[in-house]
Amino acid sequence: MSLLAKKIGSGIYASKYITIALRIDSTEVNVNLKDLFVQNTYWRDNTRKILRGILYVNGTIGSNSSTTPALSVGGFRANDTITIINNGSILGAGGTAGTGGVQANGSAGGVGGDAITTTNNLTIYNRGSIWAGGGGGGGGGSYYSQVNIGCNEGCNGCYCTGYDLRIGSDGSANCQCAGSWRSCLICAYSRNGGTGGAGQGYNQSKGTGSAGGTSAGSGGDGATYGLTGSNGTKGLQTGGTGGLAGYYINRGSSTITLAENSGTVLGRYV
Repeated sequence: MSLLAKKIGSGIYASKYITIALRIDSTEVNVNLKDLFVQNTYWRDNTRKILRGILYVNGTIGSNSSTTPALSVGGFRANDTITIINNGSILGAGGTAGTGGVQANGSAGGVGGDAITTTNNLTIYNRGSIWAGGGGGGGGGSYYSQVNIGCNEGCNGCYCTGYDLRIGSDGSANCQCAGSWRSCLICAYSRNGGTGGAGQGYNQSKGTGSAGGTSAGSGGDGATYGLTGSNGTKGLQTGGTGGLAGYYINRGSSTITLAENSGTVLGRYV
């Protein structure tokens, strides 16, 4: 018997059905429900009897990646029935932080992770928490400026004193001359935008965006469970948008029956 789940009951009803109940009492991550049944019971998807599967969640199911749901349900046959009785917590991962712009706009914060995704019909009794991850904060926009300076013959003695970058059109860190040895073009400097904060999720706290360089934008704060992250602010370039919350149930085209919801759900639903 796997330590992940305990088989707490099975039986046959009118010889057509087989009822199997599993229970999670501990803390587990990225649970695939079909794998759980295959690993811990004698049921297989070629079993002739129709499955009536029940999962009791008394502990915590989490996810360590915003691209992977905490609990994934799928691969059961169309006439199998699946019921989840949640007395504990099912928690999506937080969205990733947006990066600050470097002579560019800040990047968007990551979308929060889903708590449950399913491609099978589900009946859910929620007496605990089903929370999607919060979105990450957007990165701040950078500040970028240019000044014309003089230079001596060949530009070899041309320096951008007091600035961070000396950028030529070829990417070199020198002054650029054009048309004449004495005609020096643009010396540029940049202040990077601040990094956004990560969204709250399983085993991850809500992060605070950091300040950008002088005149550059700050990163937006990450969101708490089930909410959208804050946008990064503008420097000269635009700040990134905050990431959306994940889905507490991402059902696709499946039918979800929320038979009881005396607990709480946070996030989007589709």
